[in-house]
Amino acid sequence: MSYVAGWSRTAGAARRVLADAARQERIIRNGYDGFLSWVGNTSVSADKRDSLSSVLGQVRADNRAWLHEAFGSSASVASDIDLVRLAYAKWGKACPDRVLGDFAFAVADSRSRTLFLARDPLGVRPIYYAIVSGVLFFSPQISLLSSVPGAGDELNQDALTDYLADLPCDDTVTAFSRIRRLGPGHCLVFDGENLEISRYFDLERVRPRELSGDGEYAEALRAELRRAVACRLPNNERCGALLSGGLDSSMLTVLASQHLRRVGAERLWSISADFGDILECSEGEYQNLVVHSENTSHLVVHPEPAGPSGDLSGLLDVFGEPAPIGGHWLAWSAAEAAAKVGVRYLVTGVDGDRVVSHGDGVFRELAGNSWISLFKECSAIAGSSRPRQLRVAVSNLVQSAIPPRILRVLDQCDPRRLRGRVKVLGFLRGERVRRHTVMLRLGALRPRPSTTREGHLARLQSADRAVDTELLDALGQAMGVEFVHPFYDRRVVELCFSFPAEQKRRNGRSRVVLRNAMLGITPEAVANRPGKANFTPAVIRWQRNCLRRWIQENAADFTGLEPYARVPDVVRLAERFRTDPATPHVDFLWRCVVASEFIRRPARSFRAFGPGYPRAVF
Repeated sequence: MSYVAGWSRTAGAARRVLADAARQERIIRNGYDGFLSWVGNTSVSADKRDSLSSVLGQVRADNRAWLHEAFGSSASVASDIDLVRLAYAKWGKACPDRVLGDFAFAVADSRSRTLFLARDPLGVRPIYYAIVSGVLFFSPQISLLSSVPGAGDELNQDALTDYLADLPCDDTVTAFSRIRRLGPGHCLVFDGENLEISRYFDLERVRPRELSGDGEYAEALRAELRRAVACRLPNNERCGALLSGGLDSSMLTVLASQHLRRVGAERLWSISADFGDILECSEGEYQNLVVHSENTSHLVVHPEPAGPSGDLSGLLDVFGEPAPIGGHWLAWSAAEAAAKVGVRYLVTGVDGDRVVSHGDGVFRELAGNSWISLFKECSAIAGSSRPRQLRVAVSNLVQSAIPPRILRVLDQCDPRRLRGRVKVLGFLRGERVRRHTVMLRLGALRPRPSTTREGHLARLQSADRAVDTELLDALGQAMGVEFVHPFYDRRVVELCFSFPAEQKRRNGRSRVVLRNAMLGITPEAVANRPGKANFTPAVIRWQRNCLRRWIQENAADFTGLEPYARVPDVVRLAERFRTDPATPHVDFLWRCVVASEFIRRPARSFRAFGPGYPRAVF
């Protein structure tokens, strides 16, 4: 669903922006006073069946039965948007916490004359906003919102500097000064002058859960994942799953296939990647085990740098800003293949290893509680090498004795973490790299956790938690495919976070509860596989082929980077890369190329892209 919408308390403010839009012949042409929503070049009013509020957005409510009961039998509900309208009428600003599912919606409240925006707890559905001349514009796609006059005209130089130097930044910041994203689990209220943002979802409120044993923990996770898969796959559409062969994708592929068989729907399509001669990336053995056990319709794609997935200009039309480009390389080929065979919904295992934790922090936790348990766990990881067992144990014992504040400072000064960043900073202009700014960004680096629960929480709340879902949402809009992420179901996340440390790591094995949940469902060899393939060589080859082509076609023209980087040094790095592909700092060169292409785009204008684009049903 693609749209750009705007809200203001006065019609005059909206008319001024609309008139400017019409003169500049951008995406938006015509106006509608009050609650405004635009699809492509057409002006459409929002749902006005409720005299008190109008609702617009993307919503999939998974607790429909509970909501119907809460509203009473007399409630008239035709869609999940109607459920949101009734939820807002009943609970007001607390309604996002009552709706379970993936959503990003807006409510124009005529009683308080305010606009209310909300995003789902894990950030599956993105929503961006910008205030222009008293009008708050919003959209699920930054590429569309940046086409509104005044919204995307000015670049965010700090954000672009952070991008070039690969420094951590606020997850609400975008590459445009006026455009921001609403964070996962947050809501926003705008009254025409003041903007108030608050968090309604807090994982720290989830209490630890204790069950009787491994079997109960495994069954609890299995049941929640089965429910999360079922509520995301419609019975009347062709569905598929991205199958890498890892634990997450294998489990979800099997559960999706079983669900479709139960409801009598068409057989599941599974889509996997093959990287040819890069043996380190090979997952064919595990992929085939899952395909044969479930008898899925199987597609194999071969990601290549040529074609649309390597066209930076076209990629910016899809993603709207530099950050997602590069991470799209594998999903793009899969989405293209899915669209060609008519698959409309694709199950992914995105962030399964973030949700079902590897047990970050378990060693410091054991060191503080039981040295014997720590040594046993270190021994299981280190294998039969006694010296390595001692090194791992002593290292964790020493870390556990250091106060967290001091350990955080040591982490920030760790030369192993700073070495590459310091060298990259040398390519940037001195005035853009003020000491306090750099230290502020580096201070945001995630410290080592003291407990397993602390480490799990840090991963689930980190600034990059919604990167993949936002990338796939934009890609899905372009391809006409909807990516669904069962591991980012709120109830699945809360359940996994409540598990004790021994269900996350034990006896040298991580993600114990997921492996146990897979037994009897997936092939045993998949559930018990010791590790996972290393896709880094495939990423590097794709990236370097793209770089080589861009540098040749554009004669290493980095003039747009002059406010940010020492362009002669960047050009020399590019020339060195052209003759020696093993040149260091290739990741930095890649970011320079993407940023340069982004900065050169005229007037922040993005063309429509993909089949059926834009489309919307209100």
